Amino acid sequence: MNVIIVGGGASGLIASITAREQGNNVTLLEKNNKVLEKLAITGNGRANISNDTVSVSQYNGDDKFLTDVLADYTVDDVKDFFLKIGLVTTNLGEYIYPYSLKATTVVDALRTYAQKIGVKIKTGNDVQSIKKENNTFYVDCGYVYECEKLIIATGGQSYANTGSTGDGYKFARGLGHTVTSLSPGLVPLCVDDAITKASGVRVNCTINYNNTIEAGQLQITTYGISGIAVFNISSTINVGESITIDFVSDYSASQIVSYWSKLSAEAFTAKALLETFFDKKLVGVFLEKANINPNEILDQKQIETLAKLIKNYELTISDKLGYDKAQVTVGGVDTSQVDSQTMESLIVPNLYFAGEVLDVDGKCGGFNLHFAWASGYKAGLLQNK
Repeated sequence: MNVIIVGGGASGLIASITAREQGNNVTLLEKNNKVLEKLAITGNGRANISNDTVSVSQYNGDDKFLTDVLADYTVDDVKDFFLKIGLVTTNLGEYIYPYSLKATTVVDALRTYAQKIGVKIKTGNDVQSIKKENNTFYVDCGYVYECEKLIIATGGQSYANTGSTGDGYKFARGLGHTVTSLSPGLVPLCVDDAITKASGVRVNCTINYNNTIEAGQLQITTYGISGIAVFNISSTINVGESITIDFVSDYSASQIVSYWSKLSAEAFTAKALLETFFDKKLVGVFLEKANINPNEILDQKQIETLAKLIKNYELTISDKLGYDKAQVTVGGVDTSQVDSQTMESLIVPNLYFAGEVLDVDGKCGGFNLHFAWASGYKAGLLQNK
């Protein structure tokens, strides 16, 4: 059977390998001159390919759909797949990486294995349109390819320079599918606040948004805030909403007050008290917000005010950076129109979807790549119901 995969990203490669292993004649079409351009830069070039804590709770999307997809392709399945194609993985805590800690190793292993088993990889093929007549798909790249089964694995529209320009949404709509509202995800956030004066500072913290707690390193920038904890709330937070940051989550407010009170009795200034925890630039921000003189010796009430400030620092989000800085796209092909057991369209027979083109997005930490492997594998089985 002739099978075409549109998109040479993570989900497209595993779908093509799986489809070829079923004995099909498989052609993968990629608009760039190389496959896996986005994978090559993920995880700061190290490719965090999965995570030992994969579960539905790590994703935004329909719970039933996610439960079915994730249940059929586990973390162990990912590790076994990569061993099969000649790549050893390693764990850094819960995070799973190639043993080399180089994303290029993953890229090379996938491409080499796919070609070895007979997947025809056609780069520089920018698909312009997809039509279906009777039981045949016609995929127009200037040259028209024909197939009986088609997998759309084009990714979203984050990092457009890697080829993710939202083409899959156009193809899906053209074939009768609904695409949900789209927005940048896992993206830095903008704030209009004195905290930007501490640009360049990194600090471990916890962020509370809508009673959801995210812990991790916060990076302060000229425009606002970044870092894993920020990314993980960015997909659901709206402009105009607020977050609360606990800059000293290892200590309670009462512990901080007790410690600072002892130091203040020894004539430590306000600046000196804050510098027991923080970088000088961040100290300046806190003192400005509290309207306290850096050289002042603080009384008990002022100490309590400062402790409350650093444990409950409120920020209102003024904007989000765009798709060029986003790791994923929020939204996509409506999963209610896709069979969660097979990844086949419920509207167009023999049409399948995989990866970021679907309305699923995960947190930082290998979750989005895990969904790419899981959904791509299931799509590549080309099952019908």
